Amino acid sequence: MKVRFNLNTPKETVSAIQISMSWKGKRYQKNIGYSVETKHWDKDKHEVKTNHNNAVAFNSYLHNLKTRVLEIYNDKLNYYKDTSVNVMKKEVIDLLNNGISKERKNLDLIDVFNEFINKYKPKGKKPAQKTIDSYINTRNKLIRYMKERKTKLEFDDLDNDFYEDFVDYLYGINNNDNTIGTNITKLKTFMNWSLEKRYHTNEEFRKFKTLKAEALFKIALTEVEVKKLNQLTLKNRDLEFAQLFMLVNCHVGLRFSDLLDVVKNHSITGNELRIVQIKTRNPVKLYISGKVKDMILRLKKLYKSKYGRENINLYLKEIGKILSMNEIESATKLVGNKRITLEKPRWQLLTTHVGRRTFATTAAMKGMPLHVIKQYTGHKSLDSLEKYLNAANFDDRVILENLFNLE
Repeated sequence: MKVRFNLNTPKETVSAIQISMSWKGKRYQKNIGYSVETKHWDKDKHEVKTNHNNAVAFNSYLHNLKTRVLEIYNDKLNYYKDTSVNVMKKEVIDLLNNGISKERKNLDLIDVFNEFINKYKPKGKKPAQKTIDSYINTRNKLIRYMKERKTKLEFDDLDNDFYEDFVDYLYGINNNDNTIGTNITKLKTFMNWSLEKRYHTNEEFRKFKTLKAEALFKIALTEVEVKKLNQLTLKNRDLEFAQLFMLVNCHVGLRFSDLLDVVKNHSITGNELRIVQIKTRNPVKLYISGKVKDMILRLKKLYKSKYGRENINLYLKEIGKILSMNEIESATKLVGNKRITLEKPRWQLLTTHVGRRTFATTAAMKGMPLHVIKQYTGHKSLDSLEKYLNAANFDDRVILENLFNLE
């Protein structure tokens, strides 16, 4: 087994540090709950540079963590124990959580938010009551969101999927962009505080965008666009990976993290995917066609460690240009009390989420029951799934004319 520490976002000013493990064709990466200014990181030695004021102590922590991981792995090898990705993932998470008291582990997200409201003192001073009220407002919206979605949030649930669905929910209760932006800012402050207090190790919240009167575009590919994408021949391996990633997700609708995990870690036997969905932790068995299986096997051959959500999205936009997806989409945003319409070409809106939305929309159009679609997408409720269905793709005229055959 090889164990290294790398920066999650090395081009940023500050980056989370992640542990990277590889063994017997398997790979697992996890943020360790600490961040560092990138100028203080030695990318060759995979540790903090000696000029950092806490270099000795922190590098000792990294060394001890690496040593412990290797000891656990070698112990399992010596006694012929399971060394699968899921097993080693649990061991690493247990190591990273070491030092968090049982009392803290037993607190859920809202319990910790309440503690945050009572104890948060930026720069050593208690915030103004108006600021405290704004945090209470954000907490209350989280509570109502959970009630509406019929779910209970845990710290690890606050990822990109949650972010998009939470923003959708806030729009649904008639919050404007500025109000939503304020709620996201308060949520990120709470998540950063609770991270520093070691209540969790989830740093996905750092990617949450603070809306400033931004318009949200939501598109799904049409069947014609999916066929054109499938027929496209690409010589560039990066673009081919993005093409196949989108095509596979148009057929299975998995979350980005789940599909990437399939590509990196899962063996494919027969026409079934057997996975444990990362966000919900639900084990599922999903049917895939022979063509989709072949595409996944090709993705495994093309895969490079550099492939993440950000660069795959960039590749998809390049593919959209090649396919001349120049049709204009429009969306509105509110600036004060004024409604403004924005326009963008479809190629500029291509992301990995479009494949997921395309699957849900197309499967619903073709009559697949929503509860079956939900098994693939991993949504906890039908309400949250319906947010992914693009009504613009449904031809209600054809549906209604063929609703009953009375002849």
